[in-house]
Amino acid sequence: MALRDYIKKGYTHIVDATALYYWGKMYYPFVYLKRLYKHKCFFVWDYGTSHKKLHSSTYKKNRVMDEKKKEFFKDYNSVIKFVNYIVPSLYYKHYEADEIIASLIFVLKEENPTEKIVIHTLDSDMYQLVSDDIVVYDYRKKKVITKRNFKRVVGIDLSLYILYKILVGDKSDNIQGILTKKEFFDLVEKQDEQIFDNKIVENIGTFFKNFYLVYLFPVPEIIEYLYAKLKTWQPDVSTLKSIVVRDRIMDLKRIVFEFDNFW
Repeated sequence: MALRDYIKKGYTHIVDATALYYWGKMYYPFVYLKRLYKHKCFFVWDYGTSHKKLHSSTYKKNRVMDEKKKEFFKDYNSVIKFVNYIVPSLYYKHYEADEIIASLIFVLKEENPTEKIVIHTLDSDMYQLVSDDIVVYDYRKKKVITKRNFKRVVGIDLSLYILYKILVGDKSDNIQGILTKKEFFDLVEKQDEQIFDNKIVENIGTFFKNFYLVYLFPVPEIIEYLYAKLKTWQPDVSTLKSIVVRDRIMDLKRIVFEFDNFW
């Protein structure tokens, strides 16, 4: 199915908003907001320096924040606040959006075990969250990744995906692997578990470091924050209107008033 079919079917939508903001330029979260705000929807953001950098000095070291990018992010906090007047805008200091999303899924599933969810992202780490009730829409590939089409789209069985990320690493996050991509698939084809085990034992430090960096699991303190936030959150259009009229943050006045149906 195409993304529009999942929107029509009343899925809950979780948007990796930082990636949208960074990759799609600052207006792109508002395009998504216009499309999804009438549905059950959450925008999730990175916030502050990731705690993962404390455990790995090389993590995302390949990403350079030049002056142009710093200028681009000057309105980041204002955008987070702005979105929160329309849909819940979720962040937790020193945690990345994917960790908050994993915790949010836990909260939603606790309240409704049959909740059906679409995660909107370009972060391949979130492919690991795919299940019977959860799909990932990769807005760079423009593809919906499901449990059924996972191997065809991603090129690997869902059951092996975490192991693949840990052993092969992730160039985009500067995570060094233990095996090359070819070595990994050769071992899978041979079904030689002993060699896998030997490689892990020989590189046990790297294995556990990579596990920490790539595996997504619910975080208790984030879960507590989410329960409190979602219990009290309410849309606040009147305040939003006054902010848009008063301030010219990122030329929000022009952007927002193009979206008449917000009001």
